[in-house]
Amino acid sequence: YRSAILRVQATQGSNYHTSTFVVIHDNTTTYDTEFATVRSGSSLFSITSDISGNNVRIRTTAGNASTTYKFSIEYVEA
Repeated sequence: YRSAILRVQATQGSNYHTSTFVVIHDNTTTYDTEFATVRSGSSLFSITSDISGNNVRIRTTAGNASTTYKFSIEYVEA
């Protein structure tokens, strides 16, 4: 796959955070953007991408250890 669109939803207690993340790569570097972010309180995560070996990785950093995630991914072939 060359690109992907992710929809990420995070929950921590009664706080909610959702965002759309788009990533594309050229086999060496990833290029990404995050948009359509909606939160009911403070930010629950940050999101980045990179390449490790032959894999594109999507990495989130939670603001709290009890944050849970749900996500959907749509891939687009090269």
